[in-house]
Amino acid sequence: MAAPLISVVMPAFNRETYIAAAMTSILNQQGCNLELLVIDDGSTDRTPDIVTSFKDSRVRLIRHEHNTGIAASRNHGLAEARGRYVANLDSDDIAHPRRIALQAAFLEAHPALAALGTWTWNLDAQGRHLPPWRSKKRRGNPLQPADVQAQLLFHVSVRNSSLMGRTALLRHYGYREDFPLSQDYELLTRLTRDHPVANLPLRLTGLRHHPGQTTQLKAALKKSRLQAIAAQQLQWLGLSPSAEDLEYFYWLLPRVGSPGKRPLLDAAYLDWLNDYFAAIEAANRTCCLMEQRALRHTLAIVYMATWGRALLATAGNGQSRHRLFRPSFLASSVPAAHHALWDASTGYMRSLRWRKTLRG
Repeated sequence: MAAPLISVVMPAFNRETYIAAAMTSILNQQGCNLELLVIDDGSTDRTPDIVTSFKDSRVRLIRHEHNTGIAASRNHGLAEARGRYVANLDSDDIAHPRRIALQAAFLEAHPALAALGTWTWNLDAQGRHLPPWRSKKRRGNPLQPADVQAQLLFHVSVRNSSLMGRTALLRHYGYREDFPLSQDYELLTRLTRDHPVANLPLRLTGLRHHPGQTTQLKAALKKSRLQAIAAQQLQWLGLSPSAEDLEYFYWLLPRVGSPGKRPLLDAAYLDWLNDYFAAIEAANRTCCLMEQRALRHTLAIVYMATWGRALLATAGNGQSRHRLFRPSFLASSVPAAHHALWDASTGYMRSLRWRKTLRG
């Protein structure tokens, strides 16, 4: 039988509730030649029976006798893939009917790209679309490779369940099995150092949110892995982060159920943030590993978001725990448009603070 163009890899562990919907969304893809590899990682429920109930020659079930972990399952899928491209879909998510064809066509037309994600939408446990105001991320992820790479300093700028990449490259980098969580994030940080990765501005992958998700069950382990990724990224830029730096840096990252006490968003924290962002920018000017424009933009947005949270946290308490100022690292590094945005947000946040103060 001729090899497919695309291998869709779907790891699964005890996903009897959701896997049928995930598989159906792949087998109903339009205009593409694909195979679906389901890696059952030692499920103890009906997951394998549901997979085998699909009488479709494109489905291949690979079973693990014991649970080996998500990273090992993903690597096993990469090893078994016969397609030129590998597409990911988690066993509790769904794909738009044109997702696979559109991503494959884009990668064919742009051979320099190593991988390509998509924008996403959110579903609840019953498969109902969550309205935008209930979504943690209303905007799509960045499109251009330079912005994807810069934003990886702070969050996963390509959703793993939406990713399609060149099989040979993904096999070469692989998922680190000492990262039982956030292994997709860690892989992307290594991959984007050497190859461009982008996103399509189309919502082609539906992400399901439900209580049984792994990332909601192992918050402490996730924190340690995110801090390890942050350390790798900062060391790659030539910095030597201390334990305090990594703790402070962690609280800038999106997370689920973060353990530990959040640092006080006061003048000391903002001073650290200003100084450390200036150090990141200076290090990158020396090593030129990231596009400076993209890094400046990312640092400015993260700083302003943190500054706004700090201002709201102190509103209405009768005293100011930090001063209002334009961070020095923005002074020479951000275009005038960004200064205008900073000044506008400053005025808006001041007005919010005084409104809350007046309301008592």
